[in-house]
Amino acid sequence: MPVGERFGIGQKVITGMRGGYGGTIMIGMLSTVAGLTLLNPVSVAAGLLLGRKTVKDERKRMLQRRQSEAKSAARRFVDDLIFQVGKESRDLLRELQRTLRDHFTAHAQELSRSVQEALSAAQQALKADSGSRDGRIKDVTAELSRVDHLAGLALELAR
Repeated sequence: MPVGERFGIGQKVITGMRGGYGGTIMIGMLSTVAGLTLLNPVSVAAGLLLGRKTVKDERKRMLQRRQSEAKSAARRFVDDLIFQVGKESRDLLRELQRTLRDHFTAHAQELSRSVQEALSAAQQALKADSGSRDGRIKDVTAELSRVDHLAGLALELAR
């Protein structure tokens, strides 16, 4: 039990007397109409029964209050837990997004640099090849004319 909720024997007696006092007086007044004394065995029994009921009701009230406080504490705990889990998951998601963004940005920069290097190498190769290509075209053209000349000679010999 919580510290402020002690329901000892002394408190039970006082609570029982408080509840039983009204019952004793009520039954005692009715019994005086019937010609009995104010404190008779019937009024005392009624006081004891009503006092016992008051003690039970007080115990029940205290139990319900403790239960409602426990439910409220559990609700606050669950709310705090949900808040913390939500906050941590959002933070983790942001960190993951930053990490992924940084990783793929670096990868894209590396690929871009590689493509730029390949493009410049291809352009240099194209410039370097244009001179050799022109020379090669001249050689091939000369070779073709020589082959044509030899083909003409072969045709003349074959006739």
